[in-house]
Amino acid sequence: MSALYDARILSVDEGSPVDDAGIAAGMSVRTVDGHALMDYIDWLWWSAGDVIEVTGCDLDGDCFDVELSREPGQGWGITFA
Repeated sequence: MSALYDARILSVDEGSPVDDAGIAAGMSVRTVDGHALMDYIDWLWWSAGDVIEVTGCDLDGDCFDVELSREPGQGWGITFA
């Protein structure tokens, strides 16, 4: 399933779970736990857990899957454009 929403990343907090996974500004998030993102609310809903699997695409358009984990109450450290 392809995403309808291009969740382009504006910035990543240094030391955050997203940063630790090698995700950087300019990349995009396509799915969370296999759910295509249709808008920012989908990101908030599907990323509410402390462990998620994200499908993203890098600056060259190459897509990847990565598992992210965080401590309870910790943010993911990601800001979307």
